[in-house]
Amino acid sequence: MIRWTSILACAALVVTTVGCGKGSAPVAVTTGTVMYKDAPVEGASITMVNADGSLNATGLTDASGKFEMSTFYSGENFKGAPLGSVKVSVIKTKGSGAAAVTDTSDPGAAMAEYMKKMGGGPGGTAGPESEIPTRYNNVDLSGLTYTIVADPTKNVFNIVLTDQ
Repeated sequence: MIRWTSILACAALVVTTVGCGKGSAPVAVTTGTVMYKDAPVEGASITMVNADGSLNATGLTDASGKFEMSTFYSGENFKGAPLGSVKVSVIKTKGSGAAAVTDTSDPGAAMAEYMKKMGGGPGGTAGPESEIPTRYNNVDLSGLTYTIVADPTKNVFNIVLTDQ
C-alpha cells in the first residue's frame, strides 16, 4: 500500500511540475524588408494578423527597411508572427522616419517607443499623411498575405510596395 501511495505521489508531482512550465506562443521568427520605389522604407509599422484575427504581430523597419515581428500572447511578448496564413499592413507616415527607433532588439518596446514619439495611441484625430499608398494601411485592403511556418528560414519576406 505504501508503494502505491509513493508512486501516485511521484506521478502527481511530475504532472504538476510539467504543467507549471512557461508556455510558448504559436508563433515563428519572422523577418523581412520593406521597399517602395526601389528604396528601403525606414520607420514603417508592419502588422501581421492571423486568419481568425485572434493574434497579431507588429514590427518596425530600421534605416535599411528591415524588420522583425513580435507577438504579444498570454501576457508575454514573443519574437515572431502567428503560424499559418497572415494578412499584412504597412503604415508609413510623414515624419515617422524621424520617429524611428534605433534599438529594435525588443520589438515590443521599440513599438511602444515609436508610438510615444509619434504621439500615437488609441483614439485621437486623423494621423499624419501617408508616404505610401494608403491601401497598405489596412490588412483587408493591402493584398499582402503570407504563410508563416515553423522554420524561420522560410519566414523572410521582401515586401515590395507599388503604386498600382
